[in-house]
Amino acid sequence: MKKDREGKKENGKYYLRVGKTWVEVSEEVYYGYMDLVWQEEKNADRRSRCVIGGKRCEGNCEECKHDRTGSPVSLDQMYEEDEFETPDKSPSVEDQVLAKLLKEALHRELDALPLEDQVLLHDIYFEDIPYTQRQIARKLHISQQAVSKRHLSLLAELRVKLEAEICG
Repeated sequence: MKKDREGKKENGKYYLRVGKTWVEVSEEVYYGYMDLVWQEEKNADRRSRCVIGGKRCEGNCEECKHDRTGSPVSLDQMYEEDEFETPDKSPSVEDQVLAKLLKEALHRELDALPLEDQVLLHDIYFEDIPYTQRQIARKLHISQQAVSKRHLSLLAELRVKLEAEICG
């Protein structure tokens, strides 16, 4: 029996946890969902590891004296050697206004797209659990490569339109 906190496989059947209940699902649904869970767990593990001498550390990160770039961590040393000062992380009023204008312009451009393109971008960027290109391709009845090309093309189009609107 293979078991994860989100899903499990028992006696040739597939289950996903919904709240506190296990629900039987198809193999396709199980792997579609669990692939995302497993990828996130793998990415989290990679992000938590530091790099020392060009190689990813395999030690216990909680006891490690290095940061993720492999440099020793010491605030005292940073203050002494570099006259380190903590940066002001609050955005300026100008940055806040620009971010708001950019967000409004982006929403206008998204609303002007054809419905199929809106669905594609929504499934990638606005879902709680983003769809994979393969899932979107099945939903839109096109190839995964077509989804990838269309996605890149839409981002390029939106970038040009937003730059023209904000800068022009």
